Amino acid sequence: MQTVDYIVLASYLLFLLTLGPVFNRFNRNASDYFRAGGTMVWWVAGTAIIMGGFSAWAFTGGAARVYETGFFFLVLFLGNFVADWFTLFFLARKFRQMRVVTVVEAIRKRFGPFNEQVFTWIQVPLRLFYAGLALYTLAVFFTGAFPTSAVGALKLDMPAIVVILGVIVTVMAVAGGAWAINAGQFVQAILFLAITTVMSAVTLAHPKVGGLSGLLKQMPDAHLKWTAFERPSILALFIVTLVLNQLIQRNSLQEGGAKFLIVKNGRDAVRVTILSIVCTLILTPMWMIPAMGSLIVHPDLASQYPALKNPNEAAYIAMAQTTLPPGLLGLLICAIFSASLDALSSGVNVAAAVLVRNFYIVKVDPHASESKQVWIGRVLSICGGVVMIGIALGLQKFSRMPLYSLLLLSAAAIGLPQAVPMFLGLFSRRAPAWSLWSTLLIGFSVSIFLAQYLTSARIGALWHGLNAIESNDLKVAIVTAVLLVVCCGWFWISALIGRRKMSADERMRVDAFFDEMNTPIDMAAEHVGGYEDDARQYNVLAMLNLIFGGFIASLAVLNNTLAGRVGLLGCGGVIAIVGAIIFVLGKRRRPLHRETIHRLEPVLAKDVNSPC
Repeated sequence: MQTVDYIVLASYLLFLLTLGPVFNRFNRNASDYFRAGGTMVWWVAGTAIIMGGFSAWAFTGGAARVYETGFFFLVLFLGNFVADWFTLFFLARKFRQMRVVTVVEAIRKRFGPFNEQVFTWIQVPLRLFYAGLALYTLAVFFTGAFPTSAVGALKLDMPAIVVILGVIVTVMAVAGGAWAINAGQFVQAILFLAITTVMSAVTLAHPKVGGLSGLLKQMPDAHLKWTAFERPSILALFIVTLVLNQLIQRNSLQEGGAKFLIVKNGRDAVRVTILSIVCTLILTPMWMIPAMGSLIVHPDLASQYPALKNPNEAAYIAMAQTTLPPGLLGLLICAIFSASLDALSSGVNVAAAVLVRNFYIVKVDPHASESKQVWIGRVLSICGGVVMIGIALGLQKFSRMPLYSLLLLSAAAIGLPQAVPMFLGLFSRRAPAWSLWSTLLIGFSVSIFLAQYLTSARIGALWHGLNAIESNDLKVAIVTAVLLVVCCGWFWISALIGRRKMSADERMRVDAFFDEMNTPIDMAAEHVGGYEDDARQYNVLAMLNLIFGGFIASLAVLNNTLAGRVGLLGCGGVIAIVGAIIFVLGKRRRPLHRETIHRLEPVLAKDVNSPC
């Protein structure tokens, strides 16, 4: 990296720190601070959700998988793709129509107050664990980006990178809450799209790659065949269990429900899901090209990155350092950081939200004012940021498993026992409250047993001559399959015997939950307090795009190569042009907003606080 790259990176980090104060004025109450008031414009919310699907893991563990196996990575893409289509047809509208501030509130509505407290104290550490895992993977990427481990006199070893990035993310989450996290993602998404497009183009233009046709011709035959790395029996088991795992987890109350809390209504939730599917189809191949090209240009990453435990996880950054001109490498690092912000910031923000909304105002101070809830949320966000940094440092010290397998295995062993009852409970009114915590208890017990029992030796005894990929994937598949059978089986047993023993109050609560989930949101009646101000969102986003894009374009005047100047001017210009378009659209929204406010004046005069 050269001086202009460090200027770009430093400017971007300063830009992130400004998002908190900019969006702080959007925070009128706890709902605003924890989930953007449930009033975010759908295309802004959709962008935040899409960016949440990309993280530093995609550019480290995911890129390593592409580097090692080529198109075999699409197995994971298949699981997510099937899950998103299921969301579109069956659950997108219902998730938003639950009318909650946190998903744990939805758990209380469906499974009662006891489960609310159980999952409060499960959600918080798990959210922070996944945030720590995301921070660790981001630090792995940054370690590859700074192979000399120093910038001047500043040591940039992995622990230092973890602390620096963790502090920046925590400050942004504390200051701006959900508005800063999600709305700020839109500006960063334009940068992400621009620089990844450039990255794919320069990879294909590299002389050793020779365009798309040259890339495909030079790829090892094994990289074009799914069965080259795993025998069909293991591959089939892995695909089936992975698709089921992704379908259940991405459509459970815990994960699926959380994605749509920020949008206005069920119709916007459907729009967001369609946008996510379309963008994933476009972005996935663009993202894969540099990692595949790296195999041709950098066939021996171990010698280039000896400090990394798994050198192949530097496949993407190695290609970037080879192909991108000065300035654009800094932009790529900014874009990858932005892709990780959702997992990092929302982990801290959601953990604080759950503690405030589902513990503090339930058990400690039921009459806490909105301002007090926000203040406590800020304090807890700071604490959560410290824990997140500590977890990332622990993973850096002790983790030996490749990031790809680490993510999938933790998702199965930890996530499935929670996701199964919170998925099936959306379709069955018969399951009683105890079906949730009992399924969770049994599932976690089985996970602990499998962790101790499924050693490499025992897995090798099932299939002789396993390679490393087969061994890791087989372990993930077995853990997933056993947990699916045990958790689904126990949940349906509880449903068969539970409905008859439900009390009248519990039946009323469950029926009310399903009725509400199937009732469309009436924006005019349920959203009050002037929250229909779309023009405000347009204006702020337009200004952020114009300022940030203009600044990036202005860096073209610095001492640089012609390619670097053109790249900075182009990327910055794209961001600024998007800002100008949003500004024009926002001017058209202002008359509509004034008409809406006039129509709602009788409702606004009542000063009603809606949970919507």
